Amino acid sequence: MVHYFYPNRQGGTERFVFNMARAQQEKGHRVKVFTLGTADCNEYPFSVGDILYRTFLFEGLEVVEFRYRKTPYGLFYKRIDPNDRSMHRFAMYFLKQDCPDMVHCAYPQPMAAFLQACTEREIPYVVTLTDFNIFCHYATMVDRQGHFCPGCKQGRRCAAVCKTNTVPDFSQRYRYAAQLLQKAAAVSVPSEFVASVVHQEFPEVVPYVIPHGIAPEFSFSRGPVNRVKAFAYVGTFSELKGIHMLIAAFRRLSGAYTLELYGTGTDAYERQLKQLAGNDQRVHFRGPVAFKRMPEIYRTHDCIVVPSLWYETYNFVVREAIATGCLVVASQMGAMPEAIQEGKNGFLFKAGDEDALLNALECAAHFSGDGFPSRQPSTIEEASKYEAIYRQYVPIK
Repeated sequence: MVHYFYPNRQGGTERFVFNMARAQQEKGHRVKVFTLGTADCNEYPFSVGDILYRTFLFEGLEVVEFRYRKTPYGLFYKRIDPNDRSMHRFAMYFLKQDCPDMVHCAYPQPMAAFLQACTEREIPYVVTLTDFNIFCHYATMVDRQGHFCPGCKQGRRCAAVCKTNTVPDFSQRYRYAAQLLQKAAAVSVPSEFVASVVHQEFPEVVPYVIPHGIAPEFSFSRGPVNRVKAFAYVGTFSELKGIHMLIAAFRRLSGAYTLELYGTGTDAYERQLKQLAGNDQRVHFRGPVAFKRMPEIYRTHDCIVVPSLWYETYNFVVREAIATGCLVVASQMGAMPEAIQEGKNGFLFKAGDEDALLNALECAAHFSGDGFPSRQPSTIEEASKYEAIYRQYVPIK
């Protein structure tokens, strides 16, 4: 279960669900993906009460995409409501029809009533937390004033600093989140960093740390990087991703280098970025890139730069780049330092420090790729770890 899925969205959580569903299916299990949708109501031919749905295959995976006739306020990120009657009825319909042995939810906030139905039918469920939305309605741990959040304090700090009409009672939201996690057969996270934060917010929860696996598409080596010429950024264009600082630092880098920017964002931020790039002919805006083209990006660029200004909980781009032998320059934020061996497969810099980023780019420009440590866990290895968890609760033949 996930809040968004392919082909409409292709973020990190969607990639995790796709990789895991595909790997479990290859292991011989029957897998069905449930995801919220945002298409017009008339595009969903079936219904269960107030919830409409449609089914389709995506690269061999069964997908059930559903939406409410009238979307509840704050559904995707703000509300956690285990008493949602519409969702509960929808869940009961499919749980009775499909009789799943296990439910694995990768974005539990909008699915709370579905998971409550699992509990009532004594169907075990696993929760994977790919970001902080279970306790932070912004999902970033950055508050309304732009400061890093020291913790939600069981919802009290949220109410004091980040109050919003879409969450009428932050303490209740926290209690519902805690109950959802406590009832889970297991809770997992993709990094040690996220594990420490989750345990801080929910002391009774001790999550499994299972790094996201790298898909077979990235199981190639581009060969050693002996001379860095082509830098690239791949991802969403937003201020918290730090692309403006990357452009500013790169323009100070002397030499015949190029910076390719793949992604899209708001019109205002893209205009700001293009103004920052000015007439520097080395900076190119390439637009969004489809997931299937990602291996090509890693083959044709020497160094991927991830200048995030917020806590990255995992970051697929960092791991995929390293797996293919591509150098990485990344900020010392969140989980990214867990993947980078300084001076061996990448360089870290202090987040928000343009001079430090410039220094990291200069180090990358003079990098020699001898002995590049590229090993990353595969999706099959990841699936096997989850299968071992499933086996604790369901006998799998």
